[in-house]
Amino acid sequence: MYVVDASVAIKWLVPEERRAEARSFLLGGDVLLAPGLIVTEVATGLSRKARVGQISPAAAGRALKEWLSVIRYGTLELAEPGELIEEAFEVSLALNHPLPDCLYIALARRSGAVLVTADLQLSRKAGGWQGVEVRLLGQS
Repeated sequence: MYVVDASVAIKWLVPEERRAEARSFLLGGDVLLAPGLIVTEVATGLSRKARVGQISPAAAGRALKEWLSVIRYGTLELAEPGELIEEAFEVSLALNHPLPDCLYIALARRSGAVLVTADLQLSRKAGGWQGVEVRLLGQS
């Protein structure tokens, strides 16, 4: 079981470094979890990529449709942020880290799942938090 963050999910949808590794989680048959906030975070990331010219608006639109299919078909089990917010708030203060990222840490801790991220700063901070196991894409 894995908790995946938006930095991993974006790689499922657009060509980026470590895309194959990220997609191996999507296609691997394991249970994948994320806080519901991920729906907005990924859509925001796709919009930003199109606005700054990293991908075309058409490619962003196709990626968004693929993302919504992932959500619609339950490939990713979403946890309500409200269920995690108190713990995420505590983690945010303890680690001096943005609260949205701490929702992923709280979910990994609560579920006993491995947190998978492409975010080096998040992996460093989460790795030391009360037994949370972290896997940084690109490292074993």
